[in-house]
Amino acid sequence: MNIIAKNPYRYLGVYSNSPTKERVANKGKMNAFLKVGKSVSFPLDLPYILPSIERTIETIANAESELTLPTDQIRFAQFWWMNATPLDGIAFNHLINGNMNMAQSIWEKKNDVSSLQNRFLLSALNNDWSSAIRYAENLYTNFSEEFIAKVIGEEMPVSTPLWQMFIDSLAKSGTNLLSFMDILTNTEWKNYIAEITVVPLIQ
Repeated sequence: MNIIAKNPYRYLGVYSNSPTKERVANKGKMNAFLKVGKSVSFPLDLPYILPSIERTIETIANAESELTLPTDQIRFAQFWWMNATPLDGIAFNHLINGNMNMAQSIWEKKNDVSSLQNRFLLSALNNDWSSAIRYAENLYTNFSEEFIAKVIGEEMPVSTPLWQMFIDSLAKSGTNLLSFMDILTNTEWKNYIAEITVVPLIQ
Protein backbone atom coordinates (compact mmCIF):
# COMPACT_ATOMS: atom_id res chain seq x y z
CA MET A 1 0.00 0.00 0.00
CA ASN A 2 1.38 3.37 -1.03
CA ILE A 3 0.04 5.04 2.09
CA ILE A 4 2.50 2.84 4.02
CA ALA A 5 5.40 2.51 1.55
CA LYS A 6 5.31 6.21 0.61
CA ASN A 7 4.24 7.53 3.98
CA PRO A 8 5.70 11.01 4.67
CA TYR A 9 6.88 9.86 8.09
CA ARG A 10 8.94 7.23 6.29
CA TYR A 11 10.51 9.78 3.96
CA LEU A 12 11.50 11.85 6.99
CA GLY A 13 12.88 8.81 8.83
CA VAL A 14 10.79 9.23 11.97
CA TYR A 15 8.06 7.54 13.99
CA SER A 16 4.58 9.04 13.89
CA ASN A 17 5.03 10.30 17.45
CA SER A 18 8.60 11.58 17.05
CA PRO A 19 9.14 15.21 18.11
CA THR A 20 8.91 17.86 15.40
CA LYS A 21 12.54 18.80 16.05
CA GLU A 22 13.58 15.29 14.97
CA ARG A 23 11.75 15.69 11.67
CA VAL A 24 13.45 19.06 11.14
CA ALA A 25 16.88 17.62 11.98
CA ASN A 26 16.44 14.69 9.61
CA LYS A 27 15.29 16.99 6.81
CA GLY A 28 18.39 19.15 7.26
CA LYS A 29 20.62 16.09 7.20
CA MET A 30 18.98 14.69 4.08
CA ASN A 31 19.14 17.97 2.19
CA ALA A 32 22.82 18.38 3.07
CA PHE A 33 23.60 14.87 1.80
CA LEU A 34 21.50 15.17 -1.35
CA LYS A 35 23.06 18.50 -2.35
CA VAL A 36 26.45 16.78 -2.61
CA GLY A 37 25.05 13.72 -4.37
CA LYS A 38 25.05 11.36 -1.39
CA SER A 39 22.16 9.08 -0.49
CA VAL A 40 20.85 8.89 3.04
CA SER A 41 18.98 6.17 4.90
CA PHE A 42 17.34 5.68 8.28
CA PRO A 43 16.51 2.58 10.35
CA LEU A 44 12.79 3.04 9.62
CA ASP A 45 13.39 2.60 5.88
CA LEU A 46 12.90 -1.10 6.77
CA PRO A 47 14.32 -2.47 3.50
CA TYR A 48 13.65 -6.07 4.60
CA ILE A 49 9.94 -5.32 4.84
CA LEU A 50 9.07 -2.39 2.57
CA PRO A 51 9.93 -1.46 -1.03
CA SER A 52 12.96 0.78 -1.55
CA ILE A 53 12.43 4.50 -1.14
CA GLU A 54 13.87 7.23 -3.36
CA ARG A 55 14.64 10.45 -1.57
CA THR A 56 15.13 13.72 -3.42
CA ILE A 57 14.99 17.31 -2.21
CA GLU A 58 11.52 17.45 -3.80
CA THR A 59 10.13 14.29 -2.18
CA ILE A 60 11.42 15.38 1.22
CA ALA A 61 9.86 18.83 0.86
CA ASN A 62 6.61 17.19 -0.21
CA ALA A 63 6.67 14.84 2.78
CA GLU A 64 7.15 17.77 5.13
CA SER A 65 4.27 19.68 3.52
CA GLU A 66 2.00 16.64 3.86
CA LEU A 67 2.50 16.78 7.63
CA THR A 68 1.79 20.50 8.04
CA LEU A 69 -1.73 20.17 9.44
CA PRO A 70 -2.52 18.22 12.62
CA THR A 71 -5.31 16.29 10.87
CA ASP A 72 -2.88 15.18 8.16
CA GLN A 73 -0.33 14.15 10.78
CA ILE A 74 -3.03 11.97 12.37
CA ARG A 75 -4.19 10.52 9.03
CA PHE A 76 -0.71 9.46 7.97
CA ALA A 77 0.09 8.26 11.51
CA GLN A 78 -2.72 5.72 11.12
CA PHE A 79 -0.48 3.95 8.60
CA TRP A 80 2.90 4.30 10.26
CA TRP A 81 4.85 3.06 13.26
CA MET A 82 4.57 4.44 16.78
CA ASN A 83 7.33 4.14 19.38
CA ALA A 84 5.81 5.06 22.73
CA THR A 85 6.99 2.49 25.31
CA PRO A 86 10.15 0.58 26.25
CA LEU A 87 8.44 -2.54 24.86
CA ASP A 88 8.14 -0.78 21.48
CA GLY A 89 11.85 -0.05 21.50
CA ILE A 90 12.67 -3.74 21.99
CA ALA A 91 10.25 -4.77 19.23
CA PHE A 92 11.69 -2.21 16.80
CA ASN A 93 15.20 -3.58 17.36
CA HIS A 94 13.92 -6.87 15.96
CA LEU A 95 11.82 -5.27 13.21
CA ILE A 96 14.71 -3.16 11.91
CA ASN A 97 16.71 -6.39 11.56
CA GLY A 98 13.89 -7.93 9.52
CA ASN A 99 12.45 -10.17 12.26
CA MET A 100 8.74 -9.43 11.96
CA ASN A 101 7.66 -12.50 13.93
CA MET A 102 9.67 -11.55 17.00
CA ALA A 103 8.41 -7.97 16.85
CA GLN A 104 4.85 -9.26 16.58
CA SER A 105 5.23 -11.56 19.58
CA ILE A 106 6.56 -8.67 21.69
CA TRP A 107 3.73 -6.33 20.73
CA GLU A 108 1.20 -9.04 21.51
CA LYS A 109 2.19 -8.81 25.18
CA LYS A 110 0.22 -5.55 25.62
CA ASN A 111 -2.99 -3.99 24.38
CA ASP A 112 -2.11 -0.31 24.39
CA VAL A 113 -2.24 2.35 21.69
CA SER A 114 1.22 1.79 20.22
CA SER A 115 1.13 -2.02 20.40
CA LEU A 116 -2.22 -2.12 18.60
CA GLN A 117 -1.09 0.40 15.98
CA ASN A 118 2.11 -1.51 15.25
CA ARG A 119 0.32 -4.87 15.17
CA PHE A 120 -2.17 -3.40 12.71
CA LEU A 121 0.68 -2.34 10.42
CA LEU A 122 2.45 -5.69 10.60
CA SER A 123 -0.78 -7.52 9.80
CA ALA A 124 -1.56 -5.18 6.89
CA LEU A 125 1.93 -5.69 5.47
CA ASN A 126 1.39 -9.46 5.73
CA ASN A 127 -2.03 -9.14 4.03
CA ASP A 128 -3.61 -10.56 7.18
CA TRP A 129 -6.59 -8.22 7.06
CA SER A 130 -8.64 -10.29 9.45
CA SER A 131 -6.16 -9.52 12.23
CA ALA A 132 -5.48 -5.99 10.99
CA ILE A 133 -9.12 -4.98 11.19
CA ARG A 134 -9.51 -6.51 14.67
CA TYR A 135 -6.56 -4.45 15.92
CA ALA A 136 -7.92 -1.30 14.26
CA GLU A 137 -11.36 -1.80 15.81
CA ASN A 138 -9.81 -2.19 19.26
CA LEU A 139 -7.53 0.80 18.73
CA TYR A 140 -10.19 3.26 17.56
CA THR A 141 -12.87 2.03 19.95
CA ASN A 142 -10.69 2.35 23.06
CA PHE A 143 -7.71 4.59 22.32
CA SER A 144 -8.70 7.31 19.84
CA GLU A 145 -8.01 10.23 22.18
CA GLU A 146 -4.72 8.72 23.32
CA PHE A 147 -3.71 8.08 19.70
CA ILE A 148 -4.23 11.76 18.88
CA ALA A 149 -2.31 12.85 21.97
CA LYS A 150 0.65 10.60 21.09
CA VAL A 151 0.87 11.99 17.55
CA ILE A 152 0.08 15.67 18.15
CA GLY A 153 1.47 15.95 21.67
CA GLU A 154 -1.87 16.94 23.15
CA GLU A 155 -5.52 16.00 22.98
CA MET A 156 -7.29 17.70 20.10
CA PRO A 157 -10.90 17.47 18.90
CA VAL A 158 -11.25 16.25 15.33
CA SER A 159 -14.27 16.80 13.11
CA THR A 160 -14.07 13.30 11.62
CA PRO A 161 -13.79 10.27 13.96
CA LEU A 162 -10.48 8.41 13.62
CA TRP A 163 -12.18 5.19 12.56
CA GLN A 164 -13.89 7.05 9.71
CA MET A 165 -10.62 8.70 8.64
CA PHE A 166 -9.08 5.23 8.66
CA ILE A 167 -11.79 3.71 6.45
CA ASP A 168 -11.68 6.71 4.08
CA SER A 169 -7.93 6.26 3.64
CA LEU A 170 -8.35 2.56 2.93
CA ALA A 171 -11.05 3.33 0.37
CA LYS A 172 -8.83 5.94 -1.31
CA SER A 173 -6.00 3.40 -1.50
CA GLY A 174 -8.23 1.04 -3.50
CA THR A 175 -8.69 -1.52 -0.73
CA ASN A 176 -11.75 -3.76 -1.13
CA LEU A 177 -13.72 -2.66 1.93
CA LEU A 178 -16.57 -5.10 1.31
CA SER A 179 -14.20 -7.95 2.15
CA PHE A 180 -14.12 -6.62 5.73
CA MET A 181 -17.85 -6.98 6.33
CA ASP A 182 -17.57 -10.52 7.70
CA ILE A 183 -14.63 -9.53 9.90
CA LEU A 184 -16.06 -6.40 11.49
CA THR A 185 -18.03 -6.52 14.70
CA ASN A 186 -18.73 -2.77 14.89
CA THR A 187 -22.11 -2.00 13.33
CA GLU A 188 -21.26 1.66 12.81
CA TRP A 189 -18.22 0.70 10.74
CA LYS A 190 -20.27 -1.77 8.70
CA ASN A 191 -22.96 0.81 8.00
CA TYR A 192 -20.40 3.38 6.92
CA ILE A 193 -18.67 0.95 4.55
CA ALA A 194 -22.05 0.06 3.06
CA GLU A 195 -22.82 3.76 2.69
CA ILE A 196 -19.63 4.55 0.73
CA THR A 197 -19.48 1.35 -1.33
CA VAL A 198 -22.83 -0.36 -1.80
CA VAL A 199 -25.12 2.70 -1.96
CA PRO A 200 -23.20 4.38 -4.82
CA LEU A 201 -23.31 1.09 -6.77
CA ILE A 202 -27.09 0.86 -6.33
CA GLN A 203 -27.54 4.47 -7.38
